[in-house]
Amino acid sequence: IDGKDQAVPSGPFRWEGRPETRIREWASTPERDLLDAECRYSGFVHRRRFLFLKPDLLLILDQIEGPTGEHRIEQFWHAGGPQAWNAIALSGSTTEMASWRSKVFGEKEPSSTRCVLHAGSLPAVLAGAVSFASDLAGLKLMTVQPHPCLKVRFSDGRTREVTLG
Repeated sequence: IDGKDQAVPSGPFRWEGRPETRIREWASTPERDLLDAECRYSGFVHRRRFLFLKPDLLLILDQIEGPTGEHRIEQFWHAGGPQAWNAIALSGSTTEMASWRSKVFGEKEPSSTRCVLHAGSLPAVLAGAVSFASDLAGLKLMTVQPHPCLKVRFSDGRTREVTLG
């Protein structure tokens, strides 16, 4: 948010000014897993929900609230390799940028990253979907009161709509 990290690095395994975090809900059934968590820092609240629709679709919803005024929210997505992007759909337009990835601890190699940008007032809502079985063609984030709804479209034309509560 606004070009700042959630905490300040202070060595390889240490952070200063760590954010306040909590798990709001964790639920698991044979059909789905839900993790709803939040992170508070510098007057902002970042709430992230992971909904795993078993066996092959992971939905991620980010909601950011904070002080009034204009803010720049950057949501970075890192993939395991070029082919992985076929299985990822994002709710906003992306910019591709050079980055790095690590296959093992202590090593880095060049990789590409995609960034979804929201510039404007808060609250902001961003989303992503990862398919472990099919290629994705797109994701649409709809604001259905009182909860957001995600509509995922697969390359073969199938769609799946899910309300996150």
